[in-house]
Amino acid sequence: MKIAKKLKRNIAILNVFKILYTIKSKDKFFFFPYYHIGGAERVHIDILSVFPKKGNLCFITNSSKNSGLKKQFKSSSQLIYLGKLIKTPLKKVTLKVLALSINKKKNAVVFGCNSYFFYELVPLLKDHISTIDLIHAFADDGIEVHSLSQVNKLTKRVVLGKKTFSDFENLYSKSGIDINLLDRIKIIRNKVSSINKNITIQKNSRFTILFVGRDSEEKRFHLFLEIANSFKNNQNVAFIVIGGFNKKKYSYLKNIEFVGEIYDNSKINQFYAKSHLILITSRREGLPMVILEAMVYGVVPLSTDVGEIPEVISKASKTGILISNELPESEIVAAFNKTILEFIENPNYLNEFSQNVQKVVSSEYSEGTFNKKYQELFLI
Repeated sequence: MKIAKKLKRNIAILNVFKILYTIKSKDKFFFFPYYHIGGAERVHIDILSVFPKKGNLCFITNSSKNSGLKKQFKSSSQLIYLGKLIKTPLKKVTLKVLALSINKKKNAVVFGCNSYFFYELVPLLKDHISTIDLIHAFADDGIEVHSLSQVNKLTKRVVLGKKTFSDFENLYSKSGIDINLLDRIKIIRNKVSSINKNITIQKNSRFTILFVGRDSEEKRFHLFLEIANSFKNNQNVAFIVIGGFNKKKYSYLKNIEFVGEIYDNSKINQFYAKSHLILITSRREGLPMVILEAMVYGVVPLSTDVGEIPEVISKASKTGILISNELPESEIVAAFNKTILEFIENPNYLNEFSQNVQKVVSSEYSEGTFNKKYQELFLI
């Protein structure tokens, strides 16, 4: 055991020296928690891709569930894994080494999202170092509250829409934070990189409803299962689930196809191309990438009215349907079922929505706009 501990410590020390050596040629430093499959992780790759790889250094600060997006992260930035290192007594040394090395830079930018390690580093950085954070989803008791201690040190903050900006306005006021610091918050919407490509849509006569996500509490997958179960006797309605779900656990549901996790975007797009609706049953969200990606293919979103989703879709604009998140769960399920039936019984109504959602993503969530805003952000 002593030999194993000593070996781990020596490896950790070598990693510290590796960090010192690597930082010399970099001026943009990113701190993200994971490289596993996830909408937030896809956005992080998009941000890295805005800048030349040779100037980027990305630190992964937590242990990922899988290596689903590791290859994409590595194609956009040099990676250093801090997960094991920062669980050792060398964590404080690592923070000091990082800060010392970054502080020597004249024009460095340090960017973090969903990483507590990032907020531990920020107070060690000198004032000439630009620091930026991104908040995907507001939880009232999560990392956005933890970040308050560093608000004065953060040069800029990024949120995905007006709802999160308003949430921060309330949080600052409640916490006694100078309201003028809200001026540092910038709204930058996520992008959909495939909207400029030729899109092939192959809808068939069988009505297909999609769920894309992970099996976590806030996604409320059990609501999707209840909705699907309501249509178990309708042979013309099919439900498809993409994500890391144990399909044996749900084998009793014969009208749901579980396809597992998909790492290849082109394969996910094949499912979007044949689907009519995508359901978001979450109790909390930021702006799910799956909504935007599905809309590219004319898939109409039905969602609880959480996070930034109401900024993207509405019944009034015929870009999707919102279900009140304040309803009891049984009523949420009933509202989803009623809406699904309306679309099934009115194909022309569905087609109108389908055309509108494609227009929205092409005009509001373009790659060019996203890249320009992040380039401007990093100029400070």
